[in-house]
Amino acid sequence: NGVYRKVILKEDVIVGAIFTGHIDRAGIITGLLRDGVKVKGFKKELMNEPFGLISLPKGLRKERLLNLR
Repeated sequence: NGVYRKVILKEDVIVGAIFTGHIDRAGIITGLLRDGVKVKGFKKELMNEPFGLISLPKGLRKERLLNLR
């Protein structure tokens, strides 16, 4: 269907990602990568469709939302 998504992890931290096709939520992954967030507790959800802020653990979601302001 023209969609390819790959997230590269090292020690439960995102160190790279490739998104083609449907890239609407790639910014969330990019932010987690940029900030070196440990994704151990939700790494399987990273590839779920749709993945969004609601997919993050509550504490991290709240922190991310506060940073948007």
